[in-house]
Amino acid sequence: MTTARLALRITLLLAALAPSVALADTGESTPSSRMVLGARGPGDGTHALSATFSLPLPQLDLFYVYGINERFTFELDTSIPVIPAGLASAYVGIRSTIFDAGAVAFALRAGASAKLDFVVNSDTYLFAAVQAGALLTFGSEDRRFSIGFDLPWGYQENVGTGVTYAEATLAYEVGAVTGANFDIRVRTILTYEGDTMLVLPLVGFGGSI
Repeated sequence: MTTARLALRITLLLAALAPSVALADTGESTPSSRMVLGARGPGDGTHALSATFSLPLPQLDLFYVYGINERFTFELDTSIPVIPAGLASAYVGIRSTIFDAGAVAFALRAGASAKLDFVVNSDTYLFAAVQAGALLTFGSEDRRFSIGFDLPWGYQENVGTGVTYAEATLAYEVGAVTGANFDIRVRTILTYEGDTMLVLPLVGFGGSI
């Protein structure tokens, strides 16, 4: 058992201590309960954490979810640049699964986000926003493909108030080995500067526990 997996179980037991918690009940998580990026939540009282490394702008992406119940999921999504230039971000919100027919699921997201576009010893711009989005997921219990779109409205230091960027996401999750999933996350950030639209593609590879 890895240190990360042990820490996750200890946190789960201390935070929940309820027989309804999936990981505490079974002693083992399932591929479905470890899937973080799609329209379905991990399940009532269940935690999951995804970590991916993205390129071409090197950054570490951490995505934590907690199943409040079968419909609502708490989300915390952060991006941390690994070089002294890039786009640092954080999002916290709620995902609501509106429709789940097994092979297809649809969810809405709402929350707050902040992005910091910076270069050391140069200009730094902060964007803070409220954010809404949608997720559509296809697949089975052990492999899923998801499409997402998020649109924030807020304030950016060098632009003002309004919508200055949007984000589209493609994600593929598969139960790779016992106790862990494999994730591929492709994100495209569309940034608006006046009449110009800049496109920043990011491809992340990692896993979830």
